[in-house]
Amino acid sequence: MFYIVETQEQLNDFNKKGYKEAYIEVIPYSYKTHPTITNVSLVYIRPFTSTKGYIMTVDHSEGLPLNSDLIGESIGKFDKLYVWGKKEFMHFYWQFKEAIDLSLLAPDYEKLSTPTHKILEQRNKNKQDINKIIPLVKHYESCEENYNNLKKYKDAQVNKFYNNTVPLVFKFIEQNGIRVDSQLFEDYFDRNSQNRIYTQYNLNTQQPDPQTNLGE
Repeated sequence: MFYIVETQEQLNDFNKKGYKEAYIEVIPYSYKTHPTITNVSLVYIRPFTSTKGYIMTVDHSEGLPLNSDLIGESIGKFDKLYVWGKKEFMHFYWQFKEAIDLSLLAPDYEKLSTPTHKILEQRNKNKQDINKIIPLVKHYESCEENYNNLKKYKDAQVNKFYNNTVPLVFKFIEQNGIRVDSQLFEDYFDRNSQNRIYTQYNLNTQQPDPQTNLGE
């Protein structure tokens, strides 16, 4: 079993435990939607000295709503944070510039999802908040698997420039988006742009320049 944090009292109890280092995953409404225009559904936190992880519920069908800013304050109490995909993480909690990006150490790693994830995503292809209906236990299962696969990189060294500066710069580039002529865009791409589109840069590429794709 795992720990669910969905009330202020439970969050206070979590803070009192005094954890110092943790692996964190932010679970948005949908991974298919650009992080600039989606919201946080859940936050998974796995302190390295804990035997289990924590799921903090922000907006999910199986949990009470906990304020995302309060979770951010709780995250800020850690001495060291580890994430896979720091640029994406900073779209939601940008203030944690010193977090260690494990994707620099395991660039070919792909975050895992359960068969339940795949079935529900297949059946609800256009649902923009699919992660809100995927059971908490399945989110936890995939996050735990990611943690177990990535924890071996905890003590490895990362390049400070690529860890601290690059994700922040590209996060703000993505956040600003690109203004487009909405009519021309819809004519060519058959989708609504609302005068602005968002790109996502792949920083984990062997090409000399970061690769980009068109976000939702």
